[in-house]
Amino acid sequence: MNPLSLVTGKIGGASLGVNVALIGALVFSVSTCTKERAGRKADHVAYAAAQEDAKARQIIANIATEAANRERARITDAEHQNALADAHRASQRYLAGNRVRVQATCRQASGTGAPAQGDPARVPESPATGPELVAITRDDFDAATDAYAYAMSAHRHAAGMVEAGEAVFDEVPGVGFMGGE
Repeated sequence: MNPLSLVTGKIGGASLGVNVALIGALVFSVSTCTKERAGRKADHVAYAAAQEDAKARQIIANIATEAANRERARITDAEHQNALADAHRASQRYLAGNRVRVQATCRQASGTGAPAQGDPARVPESPATGPELVAITRDDFDAATDAYAYAMSAHRHAAGMVEAGEAVFDEVPGVGFMGGE
């Protein structure tokens, strides 16, 4: 026997073993890769399904929130209309109880106006000395009444949102419900 053929036979046998091992590793690797791809595809399908589910839940939540907000707006508007009517009744009582005379024209802001026809109320000969008395038109008086009613309705609405935890009152120095510092 040729010593060289013995060495070549051993190398060839080892080479065959290495080749078989490499083929086995390659088959295992391809199998593992196929399983990973299938797993990733399943994960993607599950993720897409979860996204669609979350989207559907959000749409339902948005519809419920919008319905609740419309109802709250309807209630707030009705409360404001009631407050506005109350403010107008109070202003009428004030006008009647304090001998306020509604006049079509005024000569000057701090003076007396032209007397209304058939109005028994009397205006002093000299203007009032205190700053609490001013001439105001009926339109301005009604506008001030409306503004007061709106401001009070807005305040009640905001306070209700704070109470319900839907808003936070963040006092700004110098501004706020109590006038600031």
